[in-house]
Amino acid sequence: MKHSENGNPPRAAGVNVLIISSADRHLADLQSVFRSCEWKMRCVPRVRDGVSALPSMAPVVVICDDQLEDGDWRLAVNAIAKAECPPPLIVTSRIADNHMWAEVLNLGAWDLLAKPYVPSEVIYVVGSAWRRALLPLTACRRPMSELEAA
Repeated sequence: MKHSENGNPPRAAGVNVLIISSADRHLADLQSVFRSCEWKMRCVPRVRDGVSALPSMAPVVVICDDQLEDGDWRLAVNAIAKAECPPPLIVTSRIADNHMWAEVLNLGAWDLLAKPYVPSEVIYVVGSAWRRALLPLTACRRPMSELEAA
């Protein structure tokens, strides 16, 4: 897939985003943005559901609320990091200050999105994670013999 001229991901129906959230009121905002980009999203309420969905869904990006039914974003970062090809994880929070942003980055997440969502910010942050994920996902899905020969 090629990137668009403005740096945002092109409309790409094959872009799967996994959302770990039980906050229904914010999901509608994401659905609107994702629909405009022709991205697919699957929502699950718990970290364990998100980890279970990784192999079959193969999301390019994971978006995770800071507080969840079975833990918080730190649990999600640790659990998803154990996947064979872990996708970038974006944390969402109402409290998106500099301290939280630094903690999110230091513990291995891709970025922090503030709630309520600003559509252009969602597109930018998910787009940057998507671009970062392209090469590793391609490499992860190739047989080791092909990678060694390259």
